Amino acid sequence: MRPDLVKAWAYSPPVLITSVQVGSQKIAAGRYNTALPTEKNTLAPVLIQPDGNSIAVEFAALDYSAPNRNQYAYKLLGYDKDWISTDATRRVASYTNLAPGQYLLQMRGANRNGLWTEEIRNLPIKVLPAWHQSWWFMLVQLSAAAVLIFGVVQVRTKFLRQRQQELADMVAQRTSELRQNQQQLLSANQELQGANLALNHANDALNGANHDLAMSVETLRQLGDIGRDITANLDDQIVFQSLSQYVGGLLDAPFLAIYRVNRVGNALEMAFGREHGEMLPNYSILLSNQVSNIARVARERKDLLLNFDPEVLAPTHIPGTSVMLSAMYAPLIVDSKLLGVMSIQSARVNAYGERESLIFRTLSSYGAIAMANAQALAALHQAQAQLVQQEKLASLGGLVAGIAHEINTPLGTTLMAISGVAEQWQQLQAAIDSGTVNKTLIERSTIEGAEFTAVAMRAATRAADLITSFKSIAVHSQHEPSSRIELALFLSELLSLLQNTLTQMGCQLQLQVPNGLAVQAVPETLSETLMRIFANVIDHAFCEQRRGTLTVSARALANTVVEIAIKDDGHGIAAQDLPKVFDPFFTTKGGNLGHIGLGLHIAYNHVTQGLHGSIRISSTEGVGTTVTIRIPAA
Repeated sequence: MRPDLVKAWAYSPPVLITSVQVGSQKIAAGRYNTALPTEKNTLAPVLIQPDGNSIAVEFAALDYSAPNRNQYAYKLLGYDKDWISTDATRRVASYTNLAPGQYLLQMRGANRNGLWTEEIRNLPIKVLPAWHQSWWFMLVQLSAAAVLIFGVVQVRTKFLRQRQQELADMVAQRTSELRQNQQQLLSANQELQGANLALNHANDALNGANHDLAMSVETLRQLGDIGRDITANLDDQIVFQSLSQYVGGLLDAPFLAIYRVNRVGNALEMAFGREHGEMLPNYSILLSNQVSNIARVARERKDLLLNFDPEVLAPTHIPGTSVMLSAMYAPLIVDSKLLGVMSIQSARVNAYGERESLIFRTLSSYGAIAMANAQALAALHQAQAQLVQQEKLASLGGLVAGIAHEINTPLGTTLMAISGVAEQWQQLQAAIDSGTVNKTLIERSTIEGAEFTAVAMRAATRAADLITSFKSIAVHSQHEPSSRIELALFLSELLSLLQNTLTQMGCQLQLQVPNGLAVQAVPETLSETLMRIFANVIDHAFCEQRRGTLTVSARALANTVVEIAIKDDGHGIAAQDLPKVFDPFFTTKGGNLGHIGLGLHIAYNHVTQGLHGSIRISSTEGVGTTVTIRIPAA
């Protein structure tokens, strides 16, 4: 074997057209492959009718060594600016709604090594115009306009000729009235000149109207884009900055002020003010102010356009600002609710007309909507905070009630046992005082006292264990230093404590953790969290002689998150109990079994507060349960 003699695959595959579909009709593609790719002028173009303005061309490169690795590119001259790349799974160039005209579809391919063929397959395309797009229809329109103009000219000419003939007849008939006829002829001539002048003025007005119409269309398009940008923001300051930018770009407005109704509703406070790029100081205006134009617009809820006398300082002038000669004001209203007032001003006289008023009213409407959205968002956040606080208080009340209920039983038992001991000692003391004490009384008092003492000890021990569990509810490790924990070693050592217990129960244990995976956490908090979950698996999943497998796995979801999954194939959790598994004192095995229902509640507190992560449980009754913990990676 001589590997050095093996050459790289350099075959340049030709590109052939395999299918052409125009609208719903397929066209034989063979005739477009007969001519050389460069002979684009020798091929008859594919005709696209107006009622089926769509074309799909399928092509293929003749390289069968690895067809799935072939690459393609196509470009429609007269439509596409650049080549459009595709692969073997999408060998179709499709276009719809092309404008009438001549096009040339170019296609090329590359072999499995990415070597592009030098030959380009060309397919000429001609899109036929609809009847209203044809040249003859346009010619008919032009002809009709020409005929109309010609008719007007003929009517006018005929009228003038008749007038001139009348004047000639009058001159011939009334030689004595020559001066009067000349004056009439002069008047007719002046009338013609006036008509021509009026026609010129009409043409100028028509040209100006066309120009204004073009500007209005462009302005409306810009206002639509501006509205989407402004109303998409939910932050007041960003909205105000955007309004200032757009107002400055569309209008002569070196001064912009936005006032907002205060909480009491009796005054307007300047939320944003800018003059010549400089921010204005805060300013407040009472709604009852009879001089302020801002207060007037707020009270009347109507737009206001004013032009000021340059010789007289306006009484509403804000101290420290420039003198303005034109001003517009607009109320900011949403759903009949007044949010504030917006004002722009210019140093030019009569700076604002109908066009400027339309733009300003539109921008004011966008600003009002954005302000309403921002206020709604702020109210939503406040309501959410109140709900969270109420939920915390409700949880605290339930926790306190549960603690009181659990502590009450061992304390009552302890009091009862101590009362029994006290009663025995009182009987013994009375016998001693009366001199009737005997051996039987002493033995009975001693035995019953020992029994009562044992009951008290068991109850006190139970209370102490409960208090220890209650202390675990609090996340006491939040201020303890965290460290890097290698999960493979950490979980292996932790699960070794359960190995014997699971083996005696006839269950298996599997650990699936890749080496090098680490988290940043307090070791004691993570250990106690996992042990609580493991204990819950032993007590509930594999109880009543059920055997199965406990699988503990871990994986990195991202560079900053690690997921630990504890999965068992035990009894599972009933659907009606699943939403309550993290609630304090919820258990399905209370009473004589000694479960108080704090295990998963403690684990939840540790994960969400101590480990700064999340925990969730999914379960199917009779199939098994999976506990998923996500905490920050190291």
